[in-house]
Amino acid sequence: MVKVAELLAQNSGPDRTSAFCYATGFTQHSAGSQIIRTCAILQMLLGNIGRPGGGILALRGHSNVQGATDIPTLFADLPNYIPLPKVAEGNATLKDYLANGHGFSGARNKADGMWKLETERGSWASLPNYMVSLLKAWYGDYAMKENEYGFQWLPKLGGNESLTVTIERAKKGEVDGLLVFGQNIAVTNPNTGWGRTAIRNLKWLVVCDLFENETASVWYADPNGPKPSEVQTEVFYLPTNSCLEKDGSVSNTERLMQWHDRIKEAPGECRSDAWWTYQLGKRLKAMAEASGLPRDEGLRSLTWSYDMPQGKQNEMGLPPIEGDCDLDAVAYEMNGFDMVTGKPIQGSGELKSDGTTACGCRLLAGFINEAGENLTKRRDGGTVDHELDLTYRFAWPTNSRILYNRCSAAPDGKPWSERKKLVWWDEIEQKWIGYDKPQFDATKPPSYRPAPNAKGGAALDGTAAFGAHSDGKAWLFVPYGIKEGPFPVFYESVESPYTNTLWSTSRVPDVTIIDDPMNKVTEPGDPNFPTVMTTYHMVEHWMSGSMTRTIPWLVGLQPRSFIEISPELAESIGVTTGGYVSVRSPRNEIQVRALVTPRLRIGVIEGRQASIAGRFVCSGYKGIVCDPITNDLSPADMAGDGLIPSSKSFVVKIDKPDMNKVEKFNEYPVEYPAGMSEPIPDTPWAAQPEGRN
Repeated sequence: MVKVAELLAQNSGPDRTSAFCYATGFTQHSAGSQIIRTCAILQMLLGNIGRPGGGILALRGHSNVQGATDIPTLFADLPNYIPLPKVAEGNATLKDYLANGHGFSGARNKADGMWKLETERGSWASLPNYMVSLLKAWYGDYAMKENEYGFQWLPKLGGNESLTVTIERAKKGEVDGLLVFGQNIAVTNPNTGWGRTAIRNLKWLVVCDLFENETASVWYADPNGPKPSEVQTEVFYLPTNSCLEKDGSVSNTERLMQWHDRIKEAPGECRSDAWWTYQLGKRLKAMAEASGLPRDEGLRSLTWSYDMPQGKQNEMGLPPIEGDCDLDAVAYEMNGFDMVTGKPIQGSGELKSDGTTACGCRLLAGFINEAGENLTKRRDGGTVDHELDLTYRFAWPTNSRILYNRCSAAPDGKPWSERKKLVWWDEIEQKWIGYDKPQFDATKPPSYRPAPNAKGGAALDGTAAFGAHSDGKAWLFVPYGIKEGPFPVFYESVESPYTNTLWSTSRVPDVTIIDDPMNKVTEPGDPNFPTVMTTYHMVEHWMSGSMTRTIPWLVGLQPRSFIEISPELAESIGVTTGGYVSVRSPRNEIQVRALVTPRLRIGVIEGRQASIAGRFVCSGYKGIVCDPITNDLSPADMAGDGLIPSSKSFVVKIDKPDMNKVEKFNEYPVEYPAGMSEPIPDTPWAAQPEGRN
């Protein structure tokens, strides 16, 4: 810790910057959001925000995680992080919703005046423009002032609808079915043994994926599950395309939006996820048209006209697939357009609340230029004199490559240093210039001071770099909107061999632990589980492994999973590398091979030798190679903010193996339904049972 602190301090200042780059190692903890908030505070104090080489980068993009959350896949948000209206917070009308703090109530104290300020100053003062434009994108001409632009057709959030809670409700029989697109919840969710039991309690399950993964085969292939004849869940598998077999876009770690073209035909009945979604939407709309029920009015009014034009080819010259969705039309709606002229919006500042603009995601506004060109398709860089190339692809918002880049200049508008200069105020031209596009009003001079009654962006002075805040400043102390408290505080994980010596409580106070007999959780300091367990990915196998475990070359490089343990722990139980060990958590037990390594050593804590074990989460019971699922061991809990489970840190007891259980798993598969043959570990396709559709 001291070494990291010294390096950060030495590499931060006017001429130098440091960056935090994180992935699941920061997030998958019961206090994951507090870890990231701590990094934000450190970076702000060190001057590493809004400057080249600085910032906090969430390593995401390979599976389009960033793009998915922007649109969003988040249960409590509308696109571009607009809060979904809540049932119990005075959102009866659109006027109420816009007046009550636009859903960001959190722990606000209305009496302190901040509630009113937040809706009047900074970028969120434009929420009426964003919200009405979104409703116009969704409902078109049916969205009118007289019907609140279709606000009443939106679902109202009644409570916690996160995936973990949905799985809990499914186990109780409160959920009829799930549609699972591009996610293998039977492997990657917390306490997956509990989760698979819940999935088998559904009436129906739809899985759209490249391969028949563990989730799609949970009804017959789970070695620890019941006989297939005992599972009543009806499973539909929709084979989808890889990124090489479909058009579309992804957004990477730095918010860079990049278009990819379909370069080959997909095999068999595979279709893109957009194809499946579009066709499902058309059929649901047809049902709504036929029903005539008042409840279906929103679905009848929904704009859903993205048919591929006859004979249209993509940029690679490939013809369309019958029934495909025209993603150029979807992109145009996402960018936004003027309802009168049809011209594409060039930034969220052009959106209006009078129903004359439509925009599917205000953050993305501007990636289609005035000439109608999709800038995310730009593949050739320009001639530039800086590491940033603004002519390559497009970054939201409005192609600013570094967020909060006003921080790169001093309050007077001059660069902090020549080496790290990015944008600066030009007195002659009376505007901000530089190597990046200013992520603020480029005509606002550093000397600007707002009038007392100024609204929106005009209420922020010329030194303000954080336009989403009502005062334009970065906040060390967050007075509202954060459930875990106004300042990040260290707590032990939900499960830990140690108690928290800093506070009277060890766990984050508002952590949610699923109350279920299959989700037993120990109290901190339980001597029966002395080892800290952590999880990770590998070079050869990543995510849930549903793709990589079907590729013979990768399986050849890493044919079996393992658990890493220290030499001291290995000696205490009498095991060497390659031998089996039993790994038991309060919820489950698995038998795996050991890799003895000095890599995992954390010394002495509270007067006793600490032990830590590590295992990758990419194993499962489908594919060429099959191994026990790591997340069968992890607890189902949720952090207060972000609702992230603590899959990166929980407790286990590692001991001598139960060889009977080892042999039982190696006899997999235990049983196949009638008409299915045992898979042959030769190629990815031979490894799938016949008749799967």
